[in-house]
Amino acid sequence: MYPDIRDNLRRLGWNANNPAKDPQGDVYNQHEHSADDGLKRALGMKAPEFVVVVDKSKRVFWTIEAKGSMKELDLAVNEARDYAELINKGAKQHGAFYTGVAGSPDEGYLRHTYYIDHDGVHSQVEYDGSPITSLLPRETLLQILKSDSASLYDLRTLRPGTLVVWEPTKTRAPASSTGSRR
Repeated sequence: MYPDIRDNLRRLGWNANNPAKDPQGDVYNQHEHSADDGLKRALGMKAPEFVVVVDKSKRVFWTIEAKGSMKELDLAVNEARDYAELINKGAKQHGAFYTGVAGSPDEGYLRHTYYIDHDGVHSQVEYDGSPITSLLPRETLLQILKSDSASLYDLRTLRPGTLVVWEPTKTRAPASSTGSRR
């Protein structure tokens, strides 16, 4: 399962190399995060499957936890959330995103991704009210950070070949207070 996650991240444009060994790397594997002092202090001996560096200069991270059965999705999400919250307890770093991945090559995979906004509210990443069930490229995560909202109204940042691809003809605006769309 883990090579599948790493390969999926690569297809989405992430440099799947260890940032401690490759200055352009974005992805720490289990236990590799200890090369980063802030992550080491925050996580201690705890080890998410992956910690992805979303924004190196602002120290924004995405934790990914994986389990081998679809039945364990809630467990994977809860563990990924716990890791993100530990990162958030550290100074000058933000565990802004977390994803639980569950499944196997035989049964397929489920993925749920959440965003922790600047007020500490956890929300599932969604488009038009529906959860996005694929891993996401950096551009989409940066869009979420900029808007400080897990609700996406424009998915043009997704790359071809990802599990969720939508090519809008025009940008959709957020719902107004009356519930209508512009």
